[in-house]
Amino acid sequence: MKRFGLIGKHISYSLSPLIHNAHFESLGINAHYDLIDIDDLAHFELLKGYSGFNITVPYKEAFLPLLDEMSEDVKTIGAVNCVVVVNDKFRGYNTDSYGIYQTLKKYQLDLNKKKVLIIGCGGAGKAVYYTLQKYTEHEVYITNRTTSKALQLTKQVIPFTDLANYSGEFDLIINCVTPDVAIELPKIKPQATIIDINYQKHSIFIPPHMKKHTYFIDGTDMLIYQAAKIFELWFNIAPNVDVMYKELERSSKNAHW
Repeated sequence: MKRFGLIGKHISYSLSPLIHNAHFESLGINAHYDLIDIDDLAHFELLKGYSGFNITVPYKEAFLPLLDEMSEDVKTIGAVNCVVVVNDKFRGYNTDSYGIYQTLKKYQLDLNKKKVLIIGCGGAGKAVYYTLQKYTEHEVYITNRTTSKALQLTKQVIPFTDLANYSGEFDLIINCVTPDVAIELPKIKPQATIIDINYQKHSIFIPPHMKKHTYFIDGTDMLIYQAAKIFELWFNIAPNVDVMYKELERSSKNAHW
């Protein structure tokens, strides 16, 4: 049996095992996906025997020195979320960029000439920024708790503490920080879109007066699309996205968040 897993810290909430294991079973693949919850990367020897794994917070950037090879996306973004193990060598990929691109495509969000705000520039935020820069012509701003980190990507940075008072109106806001970070939204345009890449709890609070004018998308689609791409990298066969969506829907109905 092949072994796959998700490496991260405090990740008991993750639905990735349910999605991947249901997918393996539907395709008759003798494999199992589990959680690898570790306090630091000094324990990465636990990955021995795995055929591949995903990487989530807080290790998407910290894992880079442990890679033997990396895709061009990983080199450009500076973050990795998927590893394929070949002859005991770690090959790193970034499927977050694919996930957000497919999400934007699914909802037919035309970002050309639009004003966009990315909240957070960790591994996921950097992937989102890279994707927007690659595929659209727009005006993008970043806010992050560490301003110096945001300035490494762009000069159009809004200090995190000033976000709620920022007067510029945005067409799209993409939240890339974890749910434990409380966020007060800046001004948004009528019929604006908000994407929160978190798929369970959300850190963004949308005031009642904004809800009827705001199109909200959670991280479900990004989760599924990046997982599908990961499967393709691991097995070199097309994934069954419908199975992944159905399993996520089933587990969501049974969850108590």
